[in-house]
Amino acid sequence: HEFSIGKIGILGIGTSANYAFRAGMKIDSLSVVAGFEGGFLFRVREILAEQSSMRLKKLAKMLNCEKDQVLENLVELSIESQKEKLGIPAILSVGEYDDLFPNNHVSNLLNLLESDFSINLYEDEGHVLGKVVSESMMTTLDQIEECFQGNFSNLKGLQIVKKRNQ
Repeated sequence: HEFSIGKIGILGIGTSANYAFRAGMKIDSLSVVAGFEGGFLFRVREILAEQSSMRLKKLAKMLNCEKDQVLENLVELSIESQKEKLGIPAILSVGEYDDLFPNNHVSNLLNLLESDFSINLYEDEGHVLGKVVSESMMTTLDQIEECFQGNFSNLKGLQIVKKRNQ
């Protein structure tokens, strides 16, 4: 991609999507913010209660804390805990059955967005966009580049990306 010089965006992958969206709420010089396979943006207690012991162990390692501190860290990390709204263009690419960002949380995200956005919801995919990961990452990068150029027509609000015939 030929990104525009002087434009700055943040792409957070996985739980790092939280950091990206939080940065977008606080840093005025950003042009666009994106999350890819993002999780734990909202309702952390509800989501964490449904996770396996193995995922809790991985989260503890990732967050550099003990297992019993994961909840506290994720609550603090979530964008739900932020007072600001997101006033810059935003992109989120997630699976229809993502257990870390269930699609019933979309309305929570919509309430925080004050600018153009695209929520790319991939049909029949989970938290890891396995079969469509390359295609969805390229779509996200294309949308970021369009935002850098001041073109927001590629941001289509909430869209369900249909599964291709195999």
